[in-house]
Amino acid sequence: LQDFRAQGVGRALIAEALSDLPEDAHYIYLNSQLDAMSLYAKFGFVAEGEQFEEAGIQHFKMVKKV
Repeated sequence: LQDFRAQGVGRALIAEALSDLPEDAHYIYLNSQLDAMSLYAKFGFVAEGEQFEEAGIQHFKMVKKV
């Protein structure tokens, strides 16, 4: 997957998902791999809680108020 990184695809997908949230949404959350946390932080997501393992990969829950 390294060959497909840093091409703007992730940013475009996140922006599109955020633009399509229901009007009554108060927050959105996701489980981010450690390497992707800085990308989500650029969109206002903040790490919440303890680091955890999912599918053998370390993650943090990240939350964004909308």
